[in-house]
Amino acid sequence: TAEYTVSLTNDADSNSQEYELIVDFPPFTVDISRGYSGTLYAGTPLTLTCDITLDDLVDIPVIVTNQWTRNMMNITEPTITESLIQTDTNHYTATLEFYPLSATYDNGEYQC
Repeated sequence: TAEYTVSLTNDADSNSQEYELIVDFPPFTVDISRGYSGTLYAGTPLTLTCDITLDDLVDIPVIVTNQWTRNMMNITEPTITESLIQTDTNHYTATLEFYPLSATYDNGEYQC
């Protein structure tokens, strides 16, 4: 958001007008994939990958953060590792590594 003011002044009078300019952030895409397409078994490792791509029109520095959730709750298990890496100007990759998968704790719907 930016505010601009135009002022006009002469010997007899002065006047000004303000205008607020609001620029929305372009949309971004998120795509989640898993590193293994077969049946998942307890005790084996698994990596979920979240590719985050900003619109090419983004031309300002942006701080991207990521929070993985399972069933709408933040993930806190010690057998799961999270990371976020910037792979180029407008592309980031977040990973969630399970080692090992647990039939008791790891079932659910994941979001990044």
